[in-house]
Amino acid sequence: MPVSEIRSDGKLPVLTVNGREVAPCGYMSYQAEKADYDGFVRAGYRLLFVPVYAGDRGINPFSGIRPFYPGFWKAEDSYDFSAAEKVFKLAIGEFRPGEIWVIPRLMLEPPTFWEKAHPDELCRDAAGASVHQSYSSEVWLSDTFKAMCAFQDWLTKSGLDEYVAGWQLACGWTEEFMRPMTHPMQLTDYSAPSLKAWRGFLKDRYGTIDALNAAWRGSYAGFDEVSVPTPALRLYVPDDSREIPAPTRDYNRFRSVETANALVRLAREAKQITGGQRIIGAFYGYAGTRFGHDAIDIVLRSSDIDFLASPFAYDTGRAPGTDWALQGALGSCRLHGKVWFTECDVRTHLSRPISEAMPRANPAGNTQYDGPIWLGPRDEETAVHQLRKTVAKTISCGAAMWWFDMWGGWFNTPAYMECIRRSLKLYEQQSKQKTAAAVALIYDTYAGGQYADACGIGQLTQKMASSGAAFEQFALSDLDLLDPDDFRAAVFMNITSPIERIKRWRGKGRSLVYVNCVCGFGETGGYAAKLTEGSVRVHADYQEYRFDAVPMTAVLREAFLTAGAHIYAFTDDIIYAYGTMVAIHAATDGEKRIYLPRRAALEDAFTGERPEPCEHFTDFSMKKGETRVFTVLTE
Repeated sequence: MPVSEIRSDGKLPVLTVNGREVAPCGYMSYQAEKADYDGFVRAGYRLLFVPVYAGDRGINPFSGIRPFYPGFWKAEDSYDFSAAEKVFKLAIGEFRPGEIWVIPRLMLEPPTFWEKAHPDELCRDAAGASVHQSYSSEVWLSDTFKAMCAFQDWLTKSGLDEYVAGWQLACGWTEEFMRPMTHPMQLTDYSAPSLKAWRGFLKDRYGTIDALNAAWRGSYAGFDEVSVPTPALRLYVPDDSREIPAPTRDYNRFRSVETANALVRLAREAKQITGGQRIIGAFYGYAGTRFGHDAIDIVLRSSDIDFLASPFAYDTGRAPGTDWALQGALGSCRLHGKVWFTECDVRTHLSRPISEAMPRANPAGNTQYDGPIWLGPRDEETAVHQLRKTVAKTISCGAAMWWFDMWGGWFNTPAYMECIRRSLKLYEQQSKQKTAAAVALIYDTYAGGQYADACGIGQLTQKMASSGAAFEQFALSDLDLLDPDDFRAAVFMNITSPIERIKRWRGKGRSLVYVNCVCGFGETGGYAAKLTEGSVRVHADYQEYRFDAVPMTAVLREAFLTAGAHIYAFTDDIIYAYGTMVAIHAATDGEKRIYLPRRAALEDAFTGERPEPCEHFTDFSMKKGETRVFTVLTE
């Protein structure tokens, strides 16, 4: 059995399999028949992700998408892995173990026979309609453990286990541990298992019913009288108030805790099944209460989870000239020795709707997967610049990555594959470098409820990416693990209660920026000044900024400059920096100027061109949507 480990120690992630380093850069497709596993291996990639399904349904009940492949869980204690074997063999081709490594994405939603056999274990909405299993179902967790054991037994007996470097656990909406739903207003979980877990959560939180009544202003005789808040209580907040009602605030936290506990439990079982020899990970950590991912503190504490993952956000429609935000606490993964994988599902001019590319899975009577978001640029050149931006963003965040060729065939041109080959070389070149981040973004992943979504992390990170400064993202739960001396500025967001520990960030000329926070500067000391969108209080050795909403890019840049953070560009273009790499993605047509912390020249990592530098900066022209990725050449 191969032994794998992945870690993050302040540099880019390191994956080792049987003691040998493998670049944590991979390839994945939902349709193995049209995938280009061989092409990516020939381009230097050694890590392949393959889809495997336990159940017999599509990955998204909202769209009605059909199953990509038959599931292996056929009946109670009955399994058939023929479809999984087909996908594995299409991926590995003629390569031998050690030449490539495989991580199956193991989708653990149960099959329909299981739902029929266990109606009391299903997730329910307020009307009683079921939407897959409840994450609090002990029956589902127990039966899933048996199914995972059967999967490992098959891997061992088939000999395919010699290729396997780890597992990616998948569940929920599009395999991302988000709650499935069949329409946008469907609120769950009103099932019996979830109600039992909810009451247990409250008992652990408050200890006594008197304490709960005091917090909720209630009059319950016991915890067994408490129900799940109604849909209306979960949807609406009092007029002109940011204060979420206590029952709703607690329930929003519970939903994330319930999801996190299910993931941690499954990961613990996966570690047990694989003898603790394989890396285990999952999609998790998306910022925003609507995702149910706000208990990342629980997941990060688990020693059984080695990596988390997410795609880029869709906030800007993946438009050229914009930052593609990663709405997760990537820096927190590093602090806990874990790794974040970015799923690089970059559309190209070859991208096609599922109705054309994978008709067997095309949703009946639903066009959700035929919309513009699933299509790429019309020309190859624009898509190449998107690919370059993707790898530069990933490196700047200190993350690992896989290219996601969703329906297959998205990257099948010489230009795309050359860009992808050079991307791997760039990643390997930067692998021993350290972050260039001078700014820390620290946000409350929970923030008390719905209001956090209205003041989104993605909106702020897009502004910060345009500020010209390099930054890292952290969860508030990891505040004590951060050393303020590693940063020149800190941005705090969505913090709904005073945090005494922020005081240690004051001093040494730092800028502290508060966005939608109740914490912040007081009325004494220093002097206050009005800003266009907020205010600043200036002290002898630090300054604090306060904004009720995400401020303009120029205001953030000013806050970073006053702290002595390095600004690479002042043109509101997207900047990514890490180690000896600095990249710019043009938000507009025109002249661009890159400033470096010290005198140096720039070499284009993809073309080899060396723009002629001036003494203090380098100028060049760009068109909107273009990406230049440079290696810094010091004297």
